[in-house]
Amino acid sequence: MGNEEQVQTLEPQNPVQEPPKNNYKWWIIGGCGCLLILCIIAAVAASFLGYFGIKTLQAPVAPIKGQLKAINDGNIEKAYNDYCSTGFKKATTFDQFKAVVEANPSIFQSKSSSFTDVSIKNQVATVKGTITGKDGTVTKMQYQLVKETGDWKIQNFKKD
Repeated sequence: MGNEEQVQTLEPQNPVQEPPKNNYKWWIIGGCGCLLILCIIAAVAASFLGYFGIKTLQAPVAPIKGQLKAINDGNIEKAYNDYCSTGFKKATTFDQFKAVVEANPSIFQSKSSSFTDVSIKNQVATVKGTITGKDGTVTKMQYQLVKETGDWKIQNFKKD
């Protein structure tokens, strides 16, 4: 047993190196995956900003629609008390407001309204659109609204 032969493995001194494998397909797949993830993130961000942007710009329209509904329902007091700003009420009494509403039935007795031009600057919203009276008269209107205790209130309105 003392003469055991040891087998030695011989490796070449300068082994032949294989050329590097082309992993281009993994780079392409990885790049496409990253691009897809970026597109999804961009779409979610655009949806988020778009939703809140539209919601923000439509917020000043709600009191105008509410006021028109109150007038159409015959509740001019509600139209004045709930939707007009403090500044408007200081400058215009309820009786003056009521006289304007009653003198302009083609505007304030409305069957529809559309307000598509809304801009907000320094807590003042300017809203432009049209009101279609029950008699079919279409009147261009412009409203200015101000924020009071977190709610938009009508500061003034006029034919545009």
